Amino acid sequence: MTTAKELYWGDNGVHEFWESEDTELLILRNHGESDWTAHRHHGFLFGCLTANEAATRLNVVLSPARKWRRKGSAFVLESAETQEAE
Repeated sequence: MTTAKELYWGDNGVHEFWESEDTELLILRNHGESDWTAHRHHGFLFGCLTANEAATRLNVVLSPARKWRRKGSAFVLESAETQEAE
């Protein structure tokens, strides 16, 4: 049995999102909106009411262990604990 792919939380100022480390899978919503959308390789898959619903349908886990953080013009994954210490 394989473990489910993990998605990590981030916010780019326009979207709140959950994305896999390899950037294959993305769940996002625009700030101020309640609906989420799921994407694979930047192609739209489906819309849903919650990030948890999208994760269930994609068979992935929303992990709090790491977070996407802006470093210059790029986003990198860092430990969630590292960010909380700042």
